[in-house]
Amino acid sequence: MLKIDLHVHTQYSDGDKINKILKYATLRGIDGVAITDHNTTKGIKSIKKKDILIIPGVEIKSEIGHFLILGVQEETYFKDTSFDEITDYCKENDCVLVFAHPAISLIIKGRKIIKKLNKHKSSINAIEVFNSLYPMFKIMSRLSLSLAYSLGDVALVAGSDAHHASSVGKCYTLIDAEEEVDEVLKAIKNKKTIPKGEPSFLFQRLPIIPLTLKSMLV
Repeated sequence: MLKIDLHVHTQYSDGDKINKILKYATLRGIDGVAITDHNTTKGIKSIKKKDILIIPGVEIKSEIGHFLILGVQEETYFKDTSFDEITDYCKENDCVLVFAHPAISLIIKGRKIIKKLNKHKSSINAIEVFNSLYPMFKIMSRLSLSLAYSLGDVALVAGSDAHHASSVGKCYTLIDAEEEVDEVLKAIKNKKTIPKGEPSFLFQRLPIIPLTLKSMLV
């Protein structure tokens, strides 16, 4: 089983320096990280020496919440767009689609999200049920789990959502796969995942609240 943090930000959006991220990942025994900067893959392209597995990804905002696209290849910049266009992109490019920190979306936007997700649930590969930056970690994790169970055929995953290197690996996903990007993505699609983890330090979680609310309400 591989231990992979599926949600990490670098200095190319609103995160920490890549060398620090990789250092903390190694210290915590993480086998791989998904670099999921907001709207850009520049962080992935900047990594020259890869001591651990790097999953290429990006985080994009839609009208119902934030999504991680794992397995991106070509583009450098991705614009925020509609949920329908995100699902179309993932189908066309054989990417893995993960609903990131869904509890935040549910709290802000309510049940209309569930209706939209149910309509397109075959397009969603995974729900991020544990996110280290959840302010009320236990409550919001339970809410995320309940959404995942209501959708049914989705993988349960976890990621730190690290904006500070010290948060890397606080939440992670155990994935039954060989240590190759394609194999990891295939395992997520086949739901061979076990989410694990704990919240980040409180001082790291509190500043995220107003930023997240502003992002979701725009």
